[in-house]
Amino acid sequence: MINVFITNLGKYNEGYLIGEWIALPIDPEELQEAFKRILINEEYEEYFITDYETDLPIDIGEYENVFRLNEMAEELSELTDYELKKYKAILEAGFWREHKDIIDHLDDYNLSEDITNCTEYAEMLIDDNPNIPEDIKGYINYEAYGNDMSSCVDGAFTEYGWIERI
Repeated sequence: MINVFITNLGKYNEGYLIGEWIALPIDPEELQEAFKRILINEEYEEYFITDYETDLPIDIGEYENVFRLNEMAEELSELTDYELKKYKAILEAGFWREHKDIIDHLDDYNLSEDITNCTEYAEMLIDDNPNIPEDIKGYINYEAYGNDMSSCVDGAFTEYGWIERI
């Protein structure tokens, strides 16, 4: 989910690249062992992240706290597949930016994975409405209706489907 390359900052400033790829989440004791391997100790206390890989729509800065990233990755690993997609969709849509906010509000959103555009959104709205006769559905401009309706709600189309506040 999140891989970071941790580099010893002091050694880097001395001209040596000493670092290691770490897959998060990781047991805190194993993280401490990794720090020992890259010589993070009393003499060299500082580290920085020189590279990262993630499938989350986030940027990880050089001086992010790796322990906090690890806690975040641990919390994300406990989510179901659907909850994780919902988390990513909320991030992509920009409803929340902070991890804690997204986790706290995850149940406030619904993700419709099969709805990826205005036409599909309108089809869902019209199919769910028993007051619209079948014989007029062929005359509806689903794309225009879906575009109008999607702009009226707190929702967004994302890579993961339609996400909206419920």
